Amino acid sequence: MWPWEHVAFAYLLASTYTHWRLGRSPGEYAAIGVVLASQLPDLVDKPFAWVLGVLPGGQSLAHSLFVAIPFVLLTLAVARSRTSPGARVAGAAVSIAYLSHLVGDVIYPLATGHGIQVRFLFWPLLPVGGGATHPDVLAYVAHLAGAFLGFLSTPLGLLYLALEVGLLAAGLLRWLRDGTPGLALLRTLLVRRRSLRDQRR
Repeated sequence: MWPWEHVAFAYLLASTYTHWRLGRSPGEYAAIGVVLASQLPDLVDKPFAWVLGVLPGGQSLAHSLFVAIPFVLLTLAVARSRTSPGARVAGAAVSIAYLSHLVGDVIYPLATGHGIQVRFLFWPLLPVGGGATHPDVLAYVAHLAGAFLGFLSTPLGLLYLALEVGLLAAGLLRWLRDGTPGLALLRTLLVRRRSLRDQRR
């Protein structure tokens, strides 16, 4: 899945969970955590595989259940150590977002006309490919984007595009109905950064 698809999918799941547990939208920190956790496996694996060449593939270490399960358990344990119910729900939302990334990568090949992929979930017990380093990573990403655009011009690609637009629209609408959580926190952080920068001048 592409990054924006991971975010939309993760937010829909996490927001559904927080509404079910608390009867309200995710909090500011939970929303930011969901966005970051939905990208975390790729932020770890792809640079270490494509740039540094120390991992065997862009879906290996952080995509493996042997890392994902301890990460989720640790996140939940830290969240439960807090007294605030909101912190506990935030920990659960972050865990959901991380796991949603793996689910998305399992079903994504099916949506693009390939079979479901699960090998990466069991790395290093099962080998994975695609770990070659790329001297120009931006050119490689551009190549992947070009191939994806080519796929979208096919009949299956058009169906995929309709599903993708539906997913993104659903995620955006849910976020807007939730009151755009996370946006206020980002604004606050930007204002503080500007204030610190102005004080240094």
